[in-house]
Amino acid sequence: MMPELTAKQQSGDTLYSMESPHAVFHMDQPEYGAFTFETAAGLRAESLFAGFGDFSESLTLRGPRKPHVVADGNELTLEAENPVPFGAEPKVRREFRFDGKSLAVSTTFVLRHSFEMRSVFAGGLRFSGPVASIVIQPVPETAGPVQEAGQSLDPAALPDGAELYSSDCPPLRIVLGAADGSSLEFELGENIWRWVNARRIDGTCRYVLTKRGDALEFSWQLYVFTPPDVPADDGAEPPAPPPGRDWRIRFRLIRHGARKTAGPPAAEKCREVFDMAAYPWPESALVSGGGKNVCFVSSPALNILKKWVRKQFADAREGDVFGIANAAPCACFSAAHVDRPKAGALPHWDKPALDDFAKWANRQLAKFGARLVILP
Repeated sequence: MMPELTAKQQSGDTLYSMESPHAVFHMDQPEYGAFTFETAAGLRAESLFAGFGDFSESLTLRGPRKPHVVADGNELTLEAENPVPFGAEPKVRREFRFDGKSLAVSTTFVLRHSFEMRSVFAGGLRFSGPVASIVIQPVPETAGPVQEAGQSLDPAALPDGAELYSSDCPPLRIVLGAADGSSLEFELGENIWRWVNARRIDGTCRYVLTKRGDALEFSWQLYVFTPPDVPADDGAEPPAPPPGRDWRIRFRLIRHGARKTAGPPAAEKCREVFDMAAYPWPESALVSGGGKNVCFVSSPALNILKKWVRKQFADAREGDVFGIANAAPCACFSAAHVDRPKAGALPHWDKPALDDFAKWANRQLAKFGARLVILP
């Protein structure tokens, strides 16, 4: 069933909700800038307000809201902007993409050059509901395929105030499980390096997951100015914090069902299969550090795959299934893949890019009654 967009008038303002049988997303309820995502089982993620120096996002004014329904009707988007009417007037811009089972959030902190970046608190999420288990998966330290891993914890057995996670790098995934077997997953966007970029501009960052009563609070300290150690010099000016710059981070919230559905069809049931392992990939498409794995964030990889999908248009018919085989999500550190070849190593991972490619391919193939699947 396609997700539905509803708009409700309240005190002259329009409040937006996106709903499906699996999950619901609310924006500006109850406060401007606040948003929530809740699964059918009641697992809930609620946003925490961001902060810029002495100013909180809770002080923002309500900016424009731009809802949009994607052409095939299977995805809804909402753009929102909230300015802080004080000081250097920072802004918070967000874009939400809701497909009925997942919510992709892109947040841009618009910080003018006149804004001194002493601290940027990116907010975070407050998890609540019938959480029976939690699994935390850290970002891999080496490049290569990413396997689902992590020890399952029982939040009810932990004391109030317990820190489940604390690091200068956010976890790659947090999976909250309900008693019925369904789950709510937090997943980093592909550009992990943006979450840890404080290290490159005389700063520190910290990401902490703490138990607070019956909830779990996941806070994101994106940047704290930490001047380098320099010899004391009488009369010398202390180091100044860097000027403001736009800062964009992405993440997804994904609802997983309680029952395992039938997996994608076997390769022999597909009309055509693109075998990732057999294709002669250029080195520019490969994961950093050697090996034969492909990084879907790289432009060469996406261009080759999209060209193959377009090639199927000529003969695609109703009911056809096309498959991608041996597509393993990977961690990668090649800065060239994120259009910054001179920056050295910039950590990212390609599962969000792989999922976006699959969505794009299915929108194109749906015109012919066909579809694409990622084979196990």
